[in-house]
Amino acid sequence: MEPVLSVAVEAALKDRGHVVDEEYTADRVLRTRRRSPYDVVVISGYSRLLNAVGVLRAIALEGAEPGSPASLVVVPSLNKADRYRFGIAGADHIIALEGESLVGALSDGLRAAIGVHLGGDTALAEAEDG
Repeated sequence: MEPVLSVAVEAALKDRGHVVDEEYTADRVLRTRRRSPYDVVVISGYSRLLNAVGVLRAIALEGAEPGSPASLVVVPSLNKADRYRFGIAGADHIIALEGESLVGALSDGLRAAIGVHLGGDTALAEAEDG
């Protein structure tokens, strides 16, 4: 993720009792994901450091076997083209933080991503317009 968003997401998740590990390359994300039982992989969509679409595709290529984590893309704002790109790449859920509380948006996004992932629905979960 972008460093500022990454720090904010990590703080928000840790404050709610979640364990957080950060990785900045697709290979490291995949290795970390394989060795630890995560519920969700949170990806910042507009990162200079990591190609979010590439990571989503790599995760999808490894398969969605039982016990694999859901994927949640977090972006400051979102347009239709980006929603399509992330959805086609395999995101379970996307949240845009436009005017939203970071903690509230993360909580809703985590719940939605895990719900879609566990439900086996291949369609992208749409964020509710608020």
